[in-house]
Amino acid sequence: MNRKKVFVLLVGLFVVVAMALGGCAKSASTPQPTAAQQQSAPTAVPTQAAGEAPTEAPTQEAAPQKNVTLTVWSWRTEDEKAYNEIFAVYEKEHPGVKVEFVPFVA
Repeated sequence: MNRKKVFVLLVGLFVVVAMALGGCAKSASTPQPTAAQQQSAPTAVPTQAAGEAPTEAPTQEAAPQKNVTLTVWSWRTEDEKAYNEIFAVYEKEHPGVKVEFVPFVA
């Protein structure tokens, strides 16, 4: 083989290896906030006009609990018993949540 063919072959091999390694490299992620950025931002305090009586700050009331039904569909009808056992444990740990299993034949 002459030198030119060996050079072209090595350059081509280098390009292929570089592309493969570049494809496997860790992707850039979004920067994580610093400790200072994680602190909550100060909240604005409403101002009053002169002579007005102070008012109470609004309070947030917890939203009433609602019952929720989650529906899980699966074509693995033979696993219905196992799914229902898993859902029973989930429902016990999450009051107000009902999981409904719907098997179907694909």
